[in-house]
Amino acid sequence: MTNVNKYEQLREELAPFKVMMQRAVEAVLEQEVSKYPILIVSVTPVDLGIPLIDQEESGGSINVHVSTLEELVTKQVIQMEKVDAFIQVYKDPESHICIFYIGPDQAEFLFLPMNIN
Repeated sequence: MTNVNKYEQLREELAPFKVMMQRAVEAVLEQEVSKYPILIVSVTPVDLGIPLIDQEESGGSINVHVSTLEELVTKQVIQMEKVDAFIQVYKDPESHICIFYIGPDQAEFLFLPMNIN
């Protein structure tokens, strides 16, 4: 599958949960938990963040957890020396959702526009 197809498939799968994901990001920001909320989207269960969407309960193929840059650094998903570089590419959480996608054979950060349709 090409990156474009994967991106579109992910957008489609996340679309029904757009409001829930936006509220989770807003809660992290408003409660000043972090300036860098990150949604973990995985095809298998992970021990990161707070569960938001469970694939078994939703009938989908993904799990979504809400996390932060700080947690990912603490759990050594992001190395301390890479934090400044990550912050430089991190997009405004008011307009984009930061997603750490963990697929069957890769993991990557994506920034999806808040207007996921």
